[in-house]
Amino acid sequence: MNQSSKNIVTRYSFGTLDPEALDEALKVLIDLRESGRMVGIISHVPELKERIDVRLEIIPSREGSSARFVRPAA
Repeated sequence: MNQSSKNIVTRYSFGTLDPEALDEALKVLIDLRESGRMVGIISHVPELKERIDVRLEIIPSREGSSARFVRPAA
């Protein structure tokens, strides 16, 4: 049986892209999400925080890491 994955996770080096290439990469990922796929991005690039509407942020601490979902304000 041949099934395609509906989930994509990438840890691409977005920080190495110039602004135009970053914009194009994000357009492709947004198109994938809008086509029904779940897109996960692992990155430290601040511009991604501004452009991705729902994020899972990992907050490190001495006691251990915690996670929280961040969604746009309604």
